[in-house]
Amino acid sequence: MAATLAATIAASLPAQPAATTSSVKPTYEAIPASMSKIIDVMAEIPVTSVQIDAMVVSKIIKHGREASFGTGSLLGLDFDGTMEISNCFPLPAFPEEEDKAAKSAAQ
Repeated sequence: MAATLAATIAASLPAQPAATTSSVKPTYEAIPASMSKIIDVMAEIPVTSVQIDAMVVSKIIKHGREASFGTGSLLGLDFDGTMEISNCFPLPAFPEEEDKAAKSAAQ
C-alpha cells in the first residue's frame, strides 16, 4: 500500500526538466534608477561615518577581556556613505606554548 501511495504521489507531480550545467548562465539585472543613488556598486561615495551595532561593541569588549590581544573580522555594509557594522567574529589567540608545539609538529 505504501509503495502504491508513493507511486501515485510521484505520478501526480509535474516532471522536472533536467538542467545541464553548461547551459545555465547567471543573469544580471540592471539596478533600478530609484536605487542607483543608494546602492554604490563602484564605491564612488566615500565613507563619511561608521555605525556600529550594540551587539558588535559588546562582542568586541568581551573578546578584549578574554584574550591577551584582540584580532577578528568585522562584517558590515557601505550604505550611502555610512559603514554599518552589523556583526563581528573574533579570531582565537593561541598561547606561545601551543604555537611552538604546532610549529614543531609541522616540521
